[in-house]
Amino acid sequence: SHGYAWSRMLIRHPALNGGESFSASWDRTHQYTLGLETDLSRAFRLTAAWVMATGTPNVLAYTDGSEAERLSVYHRLDASLAFRGLLAGRTFTAKVGVYNLYDRDNSWYRTAVPVAVASMHPGRLVQAANVDVYDLGFQPSIELVLKF
Repeated sequence: SHGYAWSRMLIRHPALNGGESFSASWDRTHQYTLGLETDLSRAFRLTAAWVMATGTPNVLAYTDGSEAERLSVYHRLDASLAFRGLLAGRTFTAKVGVYNLYDRDNSWYRTAVPVAVASMHPGRLVQAANVDVYDLGFQPSIELVLKF
């Protein structure tokens, strides 16, 4: 299956950005999803999903001209393998999956963080550093279901 979304989330308020519209921090203008689901046998099912989206707006670009307007493109691959059978006459499902299979550092947002520095100059003990905050990396999961 394929899915594509093209949307904008704009915010406008008279007290912000001179009353002009700006992109919301969660705006991802373009998003594409490719999904694959196939039965390997009567008992095993393989599922994979690849997600790609434009990066979110970088709020630091409003105050720092060296910052990019948007963060880098977001993409990840999720996959799972499920087994379905009977256990003591009941339907049993065991599923193992991985979120972000190739462990990509996907920037969720960028923020300024105070950093303590060693300095010979009085009053210069803290500086700000712009850092990316990432979405989850490689995240395995296990699901066990017994229906009765």
